[in-house]
Amino acid sequence: FWIRLKDKNIRVGENQTLTFELRDKDEKPVTNLEPYQGAAARCAIISDDFKTYVHAAPSAKQINNGRGPQISFAANFPRAGKYTLWAQFQHRGQVITQPIGFEVK
Repeated sequence: FWIRLKDKNIRVGENQTLTFELRDKDEKPVTNLEPYQGAAARCAIISDDFKTYVHAAPSAKQINNGRGPQISFAANFPRAGKYTLWAQFQHRGQVITQPIGFEVK
């Protein structure tokens, strides 16, 4: 799997929706995710200096029917810097964890 964050303009102090896209090793969109802990995916977001943890909740639409390839989370960042989003999702019975690095301005 590979994962790509679609949002490029992430700013401090704004309620935002972060959307990432899942693709398989052949770069085909993954459209058959299985529910994982009641949602299409779960994630944790941590600043690269480990001083900030950002809670991100899956969008309500995806709690019941998110199958991919796009997954969205609501988040608000208290300070600028580099962050890593650790996404967890389930595919064919296997829980997969993928990191995505990005910057908040």
